[in-house]
Amino acid sequence: MSVSETLIRRTVQLTVEDGVNTSGSTKTAKRTISNINPVATPGQLHATAAALATLMDNDVLGIYYDDKKLLQEVVDDPDGAEA
Repeated sequence: MSVSETLIRRTVQLTVEDGVNTSGSTKTAKRTISNINPVATPGQLHATAAALATLMDNDVLGIYYDDKKLLQEVVDDPDGAEA
């Protein structure tokens, strides 16, 4: 049995400072960018997010990306070819 994966959605999130709470700890907020080109490399994602971070009022604490992938079982043909 083999399994294929299909990229469904890719998003980039920037975690930014969003003030302080009543105990003095830093609050954070997430800014999400959707509709990312599925062939974008991690380096391209980081460079783009870092450029966007320069436009933000608050400090960016982290840049993350998330891929949602569909996993499907591939039925093997008895003759050795994948169906």
